[in-house]
Amino acid sequence: MIENKAGITFNKIGIPQPDQVIKASSRDTVKNLEEVNDDVLGLFEEAADDLINKHKGDTKKALCKTLAYLSG
Repeated sequence: MIENKAGITFNKIGIPQPDQVIKASSRDTVKNLEEVNDDVLGLFEEAADDLINKHKGDTKKALCKTLAYLSG
């Protein structure tokens, strides 16, 4: 009815898939990281080192796991 009255046609799309939701959430998380002040980073060095060590030096895996957790 709205389409007819307005003389337009809506694009019909499906609901977002879980992987699309996760990717969007992770992009938002990364964007929010820009707000973190560099002055506080030293407070997290020990925890970051522990996380990297738990992943046998694989920093990318440690970061991916962190982003997955933060993104929900």
